[in-house]
Amino acid sequence: MLSSKKICDIFLIYRKIFKNLNEEINIALKPYKITVQHAVYLMALKAKGALTIKDLNVFIDNDKAITTRVIKTLKKHEYVEKIGSKIKKYKISITSEGEKVFKVILGVINKFKKSELKDITPQELLSLASISEKLI
Repeated sequence: MLSSKKICDIFLIYRKIFKNLNEEINIALKPYKITVQHAVYLMALKAKGALTIKDLNVFIDNDKAITTRVIKTLKKHEYVEKIGSKIKKYKISITSEGEKVFKVILGVINKFKKSELKDITPQELLSLASISEKLI
């Protein structure tokens, strides 16, 4: 069993890794007038396809107010669009402009992978992913 100190150490390592990645994503997204918080939604829509607000909340694990604000901003910049006309049944989908921004995000992630994760083997990354999924 891991000690509380070891768990704290692991948490701080994860935080440092993702803090650096978040900063790089924010820098890359500045010209698009969005942040890493918005990027999370574009990544979710790219991964899952069109989703309702409720499904986005569940998948991303955010509350409705945050999701509503993020989607409003993404719609304003035409990175996402509503599909369907029913008020509570419409879905949010990524647009072609959103796809372009997603490619920017993917570029940052790939650059991060090459520089920060270069000494980690593919098998170790798979193990990390498997362990991380168990933590959720």
